[in-house]
Amino acid sequence: VGQLIDQRNEVIIHLEKISEISGGEHKHLLRSFHITKARKLALDKGMSKYAKEAYPNVSYTTDQLTTLATLFTDLDAYVTATQATWVTEGGVNEQWDSYISTLETMGYNDFIQIQQDAYNTYQANK
Repeated sequence: VGQLIDQRNEVIIHLEKISEISGGEHKHLLRSFHITKARKLALDKGMSKYAKEAYPNVSYTTDQLTTLATLFTDLDAYVTATQATWVTEGGVNEQWDSYISTLETMGYNDFIQIQQDAYNTYQANK
């Protein structure tokens, strides 16, 4: 739900809404925990080496969006089906090269190039 900061005591109180279904009844609960600012800063510093910057909200042209939609639908269906086969039947090592080749034939490199072009445009216009 949010965070409250008590400046006097330097305590951050984090509130989190939890939904729970118990006995067919839907309940909303609030859970909170308290942490000092110093501890929060120490945690943030320690975790920063693992955090990666999120992919930005890039913009696409109409043509890029149309192409991405088609490519994603096909690529996603193939990846999902292939992964399911590998989980249930194995064969990832034997099929890997043909899997990559099929992805490339389906337009994977075009998909990645559109993403790269959109990112480059975003970076140039920051």
